[in-house]
Amino acid sequence: MDRRKFLTRTGQSLALLNVAGLASAAPTLSKEYKNVAPEDIIYRTLGRTGLQVPVVSMGVMNANIPGLIVRSYDKGIRLFDTAWYYQNGMNEKMLGETLDKHKLRDDVKIVTKVYLKETERDLYQPEIKAVFIERFEESLRRLKTDYVDVLIYHAASTIEEQNNPFIIEALTELKAAGKYKHCAVSLHGDDAALIDDVREKGFYDIIMVMFNIAYADDLRLQTAMQKAAEAGHGIIAMKTQCGGGGYMWWEKHEDSRQSIGTLNHTAMLKWVLQHDYIATAIPGYTTYEQLDENFSVADNLAFTTQERDFLDKAHVQLAQSFCVQCSQCVNSCPHRNDIPTLMRTYMYAYQYDNMQQALATEKAMPRKYGLANCKDCGQCSAQCKRSLNLSQRIEALKELNFQHA
Repeated sequence: MDRRKFLTRTGQSLALLNVAGLASAAPTLSKEYKNVAPEDIIYRTLGRTGLQVPVVSMGVMNANIPGLIVRSYDKGIRLFDTAWYYQNGMNEKMLGETLDKHKLRDDVKIVTKVYLKETERDLYQPEIKAVFIERFEESLRRLKTDYVDVLIYHAASTIEEQNNPFIIEALTELKAAGKYKHCAVSLHGDDAALIDDVREKGFYDIIMVMFNIAYADDLRLQTAMQKAAEAGHGIIAMKTQCGGGGYMWWEKHEDSRQSIGTLNHTAMLKWVLQHDYIATAIPGYTTYEQLDENFSVADNLAFTTQERDFLDKAHVQLAQSFCVQCSQCVNSCPHRNDIPTLMRTYMYAYQYDNMQQALATEKAMPRKYGLANCKDCGQCSAQCKRSLNLSQRIEALKELNFQHA
């Protein structure tokens, strides 16, 4: 799929936000999922924050239908996760306007994230503090609220980044001003090491971490999360549906469908939530049917026979479709490119069908470690320890022909 088609579809999707009446029109469901009674919803405590949240929350990132927010609330979802740069700010705007219109703000928890580009993360740039605060103030305006429940420093990849003194100062001042209640960090790196550091330093209340069945054998990560939870940190799981097993991507890969069959998203979500140190998960659903599917697990996390059979059959292939961001491939690249971020770019473009997020992610990379360095290589020589086909994905990114201003 070429860049023009992606951009056209993205623009059309965002335009839907302003079409009166469309938001409340639910598409016909192709499958029925059980409704969960309010009294049966499983709640967990988000660490030392004391916040009680259903185990299934909403990752709003890819959604562009206001009615989906309302339906999610009606189902029982009470925590909504967005970010400053999702959909160039339109994601926060859609969420804020919907909650305001339906007078739901006081009944939900809003989580948003402030992102700094890789080129903005120099520890010795005091202006980072002002940039962070300015972006968060913009988030509040979009969200139509004077505070958020959780403010996240978005996508820390190193211990140094998550302890940036200017970010810590910004978060401290914003909390003192009553602009948010609880601070958090989301991770895209050696997550076990990053989590251990958060636990040791104690500044962040909540940790948002990638976790899905691809991490089934990563005992180091699981131990780090459990210890952090025991120390009082709330753990929110993202990328729970295994990225490479995304709804849209899977439907385009006939070989995967033939060898495994239809994806069982309830099985993957239950697998995550059976780890009871995970307070809540934020699957990024975009349709009413996906909402019904995800929330159907909210009262019972035990596997059905069908779900267990699916995981037994599919877990290896699912794991090999997902980049766990371990960075071990970087040393096998002659240019030392930031391959983990390139793999996230691929995930957003081809697996999430979110070209806008892919463009933003690729553009934020330092040029000397980005896709431009890949263009002179006949074939990628980088190797993934988990057998992910890096070369194939990088070639697919080249076809998108990213342009930089």
